Amino acid sequence: MYKNLKTGWRLDLFLGKVCNKFKFNKRVEMRSDLKFKLNNLNVYFVSLEDIFIMKSLTNRGRDLDDMNQILGFGLNFDIINEEINYQEDKFKIIERIIYFENQYTVKLNLSKKHRVDYKLFVNEENFKLLKSQVQKMLNQGKTKEEVINYFELSKGEIEKLNLR
Repeated sequence: MYKNLKTGWRLDLFLGKVCNKFKFNKRVEMRSDLKFKLNNLNVYFVSLEDIFIMKSLTNRGRDLDDMNQILGFGLNFDIINEEINYQEDKFKIIERIIYFENQYTVKLNLSKKHRVDYKLFVNEENFKLLKSQVQKMLNQGKTKEEVINYFELSKGEIEKLNLR
């Protein structure tokens, strides 16, 4: 990162990954705009769609404001939806975009598939957590009945957890 203290202007340079989260790949490069070449250095400005995704991977409040400003320039959500599929932290991106929608009371064109996949992911993660907590209580000497009552487990959950 380079920051001009007099003007406040800032330049971020990344190689391969942005903040160890956003993978800079050929698709991102193809969408980028070559600004100038200097000897062996090519300087690109990445697309607004990719900046929007990068901003979604951070937890800084100002990045939500940045996402809102970027949204005002117009974004192609076909590009965003496609790129999400190629990023390692896809569920973090989807989660943050949904959070953004809730904070700014907007509905973005995030694909239905991404929304469904995210719900399934969250349900799976919640089940893993429940299973871990159930096992912990059983290891502490609680009876199956105590665990079932404590978590108010349904018959389906009892079967899925193999607590019969």
